[in-house]
Parts: sequence; structure tokens; C-alpha cells
Amino acid sequence: MQLSPHDLIHLDVELSKRSLSEFTKMAWPQVEPETPLVWGWVLDGICEHLQAITTGKLNKNLCINVPPGTMKSLLTNVFWPAWEWTQFPHLRHIGTAHEETLAIRDTRKCRDLIKSDWYQTRWNVTLDPALDGKREFGNTSKGEMLARSFTKMTGRRGDRVRIDDPIAAFDANSDAHLEAAKIAFLETLPTRVNSVNSRVVVIMQRLAVSDTTGLILEKELDYEHFMVPMEFESDRKCRTSIGWEDPRTKDRELMFPERFPLSQVRELKKTLGTFAVAGQLQQRPTPRGGGIFKNEWWQIRAALPPIEYMVIYADTAQKTKELNDYSVLNVGARYAMAGRF
Repeated sequence: MQLSPHDLIHLDVELSKRSLSEFTKMAWPQVEPETPLVWGWVLDGICEHLQAITTGKLNKNLCINVPPGTMKSLLTNVFWPAWEWTQFPHLRHIGTAHEETLAIRDTRKCRDLIKSDWYQTRWNVTLDPALDGKREFGNTSKGEMLARSFTKMTGRRGDRVRIDDPIAAFDANSDAHLEAAKIAFLETLPTRVNSVNSRVVVIMQRLAVSDTTGLILEKELDYEHFMVPMEFESDRKCRTSIGWEDPRTKDRELMFPERFPLSQVRELKKTLGTFAVAGQLQQRPTPRGGGIFKNEWWQIRAALPPIEYMVIYADTAQKTKELNDYSVLNVGARYAMAGRF
């Protein structure tokens, strides 16, 4: 039996109520009409955790760490707020990023989605003509969507405060920018939420040990941590309190092969370099310049001085499969003239 247009709309509404993922898939052409949607399990995972905040299944704040290009901004700042308003139009959202222009970009997209004929024929959300701009807009149920720079979000409060990439990649090596982000997160943010039922969502790629996620982990703040590296690392398998876990089982298994196949991941690794791969792709940043062993400790010599003795250590993988651990050969020598290794 062929469904009527009215029945199809009713079906859309019912499916959307149950699932942010389904809402996103249906709403996608309204936001990106020229770009085919590529979907993967990691997007379902992000949607599941955002939805858990809406339904009350997750009674804490949320920190999401995923590689760039994972649709994190659209899911968190465009589709999720628009979906929340289909059920709770009174909610007030503050969307922030390291640059206000990025927050405004997503707020505008969210506004355009809500204004679309597709959305308006399915949900009774009427925008307030007195508050209808790119930087902020509202509805007749007193709900609001505001765009602010992360470090300049004073003056307004929200039921949801969304922090999308609080630090730019090119600022991650700047102590001044890291300190500004730290002050905004620890001193300004706590006063920007409306009530104990308000929630903060941090979504970012890892850029430095002391970035915003680093603060959350170091201080053991009340955040659920959803962390998905580009390549799976079994000793860091993510499991969350709502019953979700990373579905991968093999080391180096890809996060999103539909979007990032192996060939593209290899090119990314070549381009980014070791430091950026550890942070942006694998979500485990290391100090630039080295951790336990500092880069400046190592020296390159054109010719070795006389050697008193040499020690060789070998740790071999002992297997021939492609994805085994590396075999490592470590050579150490004591210089006769220097009396040291």
C-alpha cells in the first residue's frame, strides 16, 4: 500500500522522536543539498550520547573526542539543537567555538534548517521575528540559539552550552591561548549554565596535553568521555556509562572507512606528522618536543668517538602478520673518551 504525503510526514515525525540519527539522515538534504551523506557507526555513537542528554539517560556533561572530518560540528551544533526543539522548544542553547565566526556559521545553518518547509510542515516551532539573526535567534516558546566565542561567552546563560573546538590547531602550542581557554573553561563556563539540569557538551580533537579535554581528565570533572581514535587501540577501548562501547576488536581497525579509507588515512599520517597524528587522529596528545625523552637530548654525529663497549637489545614480534607489534632493535654504547652512553 502506498502511503499518502500526510502519512509520510507522520512517519518522519515518529521516527525522528525516537532517534537523533534518523532525524539527521532525513534532515541532511536541507542543510547540505549538494553533498551526499556518508554514514558510519561513529556518527550513531555521537548521536546516541547527545540523545542521552535530551532524554535524561545521561545525567552529566559530555566530552567527545573524535578526529576532524567526523561531522562533529553539524551533529552537535545544527542537527541536535534543531531536534531538541521538536520536543522541548523552550530550551536555550549557547554554541561556542574558538572563533565566533564558526559558531555563527553553525547557528545560521540551524536557523535555516528550522525555517525550512521540510521542518515547518512536521513540527510546530514558530520563530520569533523580534529575535531572528545569524548570531542569535529564538522561538515563541522562549527558546534561544546563541553563537559566541568560547573565551567571550559572558552575559547569557543556557540549558545547553556547546563547546566545539575551544582551541584552534595553530594555537595549541601557545601557552597564552591554552591559558585563556583554561580560564574560560574553569572560571567563566560554570556561571553560564541555567540550572543543575543544564548540560555542557565539549566536542573536539585533542591538540595538547593541557587542552580542554586534558583539564577535564586531570581534574576528574563530571563528564562522560566519548573517545574514538582514527585507528583502534585495544588498550584504550572506549566504554561509556550508557552502555555504548567501541565496536572494533582489532588494533589499527579504522574508525570510519566509509569516509576515511586506508589510503586516505595513510596520506593524512604523512601530512600531519607524528605529533599531530597522536593528538588529532588518535586522541592521545604528547608534549611537543617529546615526553619522557626530549627531542633536544638526541644528537647526530658525523663520526663516533672511540667506543669502550656496546650493548644491543632486541625485542622481536616473532610473527609475520601485517598488524603485529613492531620489532625493535636498540643499540647503546659507552664512549671511551666521554665515560658515558
